Amino acid sequence: MMKVILQMRDEKKLNEKQILWFRQTKPAEELYDCVADPLQLNNLADDPAHTKTLTALRNAYDEWIRKVGDLSEMTEREMVNKWWNGKAQAPKTETPLITYNGSNVTLSSRTIGASIGYKFYWKDTWSVFTTQIETQGHDSLYVVAQRIGYEKSDLGREVLKKK
Repeated sequence: MMKVILQMRDEKKLNEKQILWFRQTKPAEELYDCVADPLQLNNLADDPAHTKTLTALRNAYDEWIRKVGDLSEMTEREMVNKWWNGKAQAPKTETPLITYNGSNVTLSSRTIGASIGYKFYWKDTWSVFTTQIETQGHDSLYVVAQRIGYEKSDLGREVLKKK
């Protein structure tokens, strides 16, 4: 299908709506009526009849940016430099910490934003840690942590305390 579309483009056989797919840039703002225009071909952002809606959406976006933050203006290289504190290589994710609560354990990482994996037997597949883990009946716990953009942590192995 793409070969046909590219051929039609090269032969100048696409209509004004179809050729939009190949534009080099997009408008700064886009607003579509997804019910009346499910293909989103008619941009209403410059239509004065939709100024109130566009203003409300701008305000909601600005509020979200204030609350959450936005890295879209930053290049990928700038993000990596920020994550890596200006160093030439990725920092290493800290090995997870194991905290006991009876026969349960909780896993945490000093590396903010790290995901933690665990398993009880080396041959097992990794599970993602989300809540405390029941350890009764197991004698070992393997743990590892990874944050996107960082080097994986060292593997941790804990001989579990018997209760």
